[in-house]
Amino acid sequence: MTNIYLPTYLPIYLSIYLSIYLSIYLSIYLSIYLSIYLSIYLSIYLSIYLSIYLSIYLSIYLSIYLSIYLSIYLSIQAYGYSKGAKPFVGCRRIFSNLMSSALRTYMYRDILKIVATGT
Repeated sequence: MTNIYLPTYLPIYLSIYLSIYLSIYLSIYLSIYLSIYLSIYLSIYLSIYLSIYLSIYLSIYLSIYLSIYLSIYLSIQAYGYSKGAKPFVGCRRIFSNLMSSALRTYMYRDILKIVATGT
């Protein structure tokens, strides 16, 4: 009985495990990498406060959106392969549209707020 359910549920469990593991790994990696890289790179051109703020802001939002993307994409891929369907390729386009609109909205608003206050 377990042999019947193993091929169907194994990709789903694997995708859930990978999405959780990769989201934690990417959030830690992005927060460290972006905070160091952007603070050094942007401090040349901008104030230190703005570079630290942008690095923290980008690392948080990129890790959130990448973890959402990975969990959705891997679960849909695993479900599609377990049912014998073609891989789902539209998830990348949906994610890129969602991320670009969200980043444009939030970053533009926050940068304008920082510039307006003069800090």
